[in-house]
Amino acid sequence: MGLGLAAVQNTLELHNLGYLKNSKNVFEIGSQELHLKKEDLKQLFDNAGLKSNLVDEYPNLNNWPEKPRCSSKFFYESLGIKEYQCMDMNGDYGAIVHDLNKPFEDRSKFNKFDIVTDHGSCEHVFNIAECYRTMHNLTKPGGYIIIHQAVFKGNGYFTFDESFFEGIAAANNYKIIFNSYIISTGDKTKNGTDYQFHIPRNQRLLNVLDFSKLSNVEKGTLLTINWSKENAIPAYLETVIDISPLKKRARQIKRENDWFFDPTFSLLAWLYVQAVAANNQLNSTCIENHIINYSQINLGFTVNVKGQIYMPVLHKADALDQINFVEAIICRSIYNPMHFPRNSSARTAAFTFLVSLAISFNSLM
Repeated sequence: MGLGLAAVQNTLELHNLGYLKNSKNVFEIGSQELHLKKEDLKQLFDNAGLKSNLVDEYPNLNNWPEKPRCSSKFFYESLGIKEYQCMDMNGDYGAIVHDLNKPFEDRSKFNKFDIVTDHGSCEHVFNIAECYRTMHNLTKPGGYIIIHQAVFKGNGYFTFDESFFEGIAAANNYKIIFNSYIISTGDKTKNGTDYQFHIPRNQRLLNVLDFSKLSNVEKGTLLTINWSKENAIPAYLETVIDISPLKKRARQIKRENDWFFDPTFSLLAWLYVQAVAANNQLNSTCIENHIINYSQINLGFTVNVKGQIYMPVLHKADALDQINFVEAIICRSIYNPMHFPRNSSARTAAFTFLVSLAISFNSLM
């Protein structure tokens, strides 16, 4: 866990804009380190109009990525923030040893800190709500919470959508003063620091970026997220069902039709289509404030083929009986992966449980 080029640059910009000028203390979730080389940090200080010779006093700075490394507390001290505390199970750099899955109950530290940070720590905590509750409790009214988290390709339990942080801000009356995407190119500076830069959180800008260096799964995920933000209707329907009868039926028709695959999830998709057919308001969209009801159900479902995510579409899914529906789903999941691009349009409803089904079948091929 540590502050790379982008995190340091962000903090320096906030400092130069005056947000941190009266900050006297900082509390970091995780025993944070500086993950950049000395010459690159000195250049950032020069750009910010700060004395770059302060960096010469940082211990172990050029060791990264080897150990021992430099604690981020020296960086904050250069900004005039003299009191530094952090929390981590490893106890490094004087960290308070605490399991962030559990409530932090030292009330002497509540509402105390001008700055509280999460530079890639909270995603490693399974009880994510408790982690951010602790950050809230530590921050004094009028203080700043700085979060640097992954939206994909993370290394913890979670990756994050921006709505997660917007929801926290709305629920707690926070004001968001800055946000951006951080792009890591995989290249390094001439000094050996991982190259990173900020881009505005702007959909049109994302649309023109070259994502050729992303993996197929990452590209598919990003495109799905972008499509959802632009086109998906913000509605959510949840129900709980007992699938025991469904499993029994799946075993029966598997035996009767001599299938080698488990049709359970396909049957669940068939039930979903029946529910949509019984209530056509579920098979609709909204265009320019007008509700449009579709005359047929075209079911899209996600499939993983050799690491690439597709959403083939079963057209007129509501016109098929149970057996033909299951066979059509399986056919599109296994036997005709190259047809997906031509069959991925005009979906009116979507079903996502079939990801695991397709993955298991790919492993058999």
